[in-house]
Amino acid sequence: WAAGSNGSPFLTRTGIRHRDFYQVAVRYERPLFATPGLRLEYLLDLVPAAMSTNDPVDFTIVPCGNGNEYDGCYQPRTQTVYAAGLSPIGLAVQLFPDAPVSLRISGTAGALLFTRRIPDPLAGAFNFTAVAGLSAAVDMTHGFALDVGILGHHTSNGGTARANPGLNSRMLMIGVARRGR
Repeated sequence: WAAGSNGSPFLTRTGIRHRDFYQVAVRYERPLFATPGLRLEYLLDLVPAAMSTNDPVDFTIVPCGNGNEYDGCYQPRTQTVYAAGLSPIGLAVQLFPDAPVSLRISGTAGALLFTRRIPDPLAGAFNFTAVAGLSAAVDMTHGFALDVGILGHHTSNGGTARANPGLNSRMLMIGVARRGR
């Protein structure tokens, strides 16, 4: 599956900035419990690629323009930062799993390792993630389904670095799943 978000706001030392966040993942699903109208599943997501834009990687102190030569303002230098990771903790409740259209409520937790500290030079490159979503799977041909939904994605270093600004994104998700009956 793949998901993306444009213009997600986040707070830095220079105020509120906006970033785009994109992620591609491969999901393993295993049924834990099933009835005719409901299925509980274990989820594991392998994230080979994620990308976060407009992340401050360094700050330059520049005059603020207030006439005081001792005052300085932070001016960020930003970059696109890449990551990979794993979300080994996940559960989903699928409603109407054997119908041509099924609904799913899911949640996963794991970690992403970024190529740089995000979203602040004092933050960490290693970050925890939590994802919650709602999606609909529509049967296609040959046992596959198209899965479309909305995800809430949270990224944070959990207080393991000097700065811990959390990053939240609302993402549109699309995926292809093999449907077992």
